[in-house]
Amino acid sequence: MKIIIYHKKIGFIDAIPDDVHVVSTVTTMNGIRVLRPSEDIEGFILPDAKNNPQFAKILRAIYDHKRELWNTCYLDLPPTTPIHEKFADTISAKFKIDLTK
Repeated sequence: MKIIIYHKKIGFIDAIPDDVHVVSTVTTMNGIRVLRPSEDIEGFILPDAKNNPQFAKILRAIYDHKRELWNTCYLDLPPTTPIHEKFADTISAKFKIDLTK
């Protein structure tokens, strides 16, 4: 599933296609996880998202979803770096947030 993480609503958010979810709260992110438990998450983090007080919690919810997905759906893959670890490494490098704690 595709998501866009933001903080304050801006004009183009209303023009997002129906198959893209816009997320500004951890509650919304958790609701999406419940609706689509077997889909991986990809998308965009808008620049203002880092000002969102729930930003780290949203990213943690995505990390948890990716970890659950890996543990339930992807275990039969050849050995590779788990998707949640790749995500955590990217977030750590870009935003200095440790999702593994």
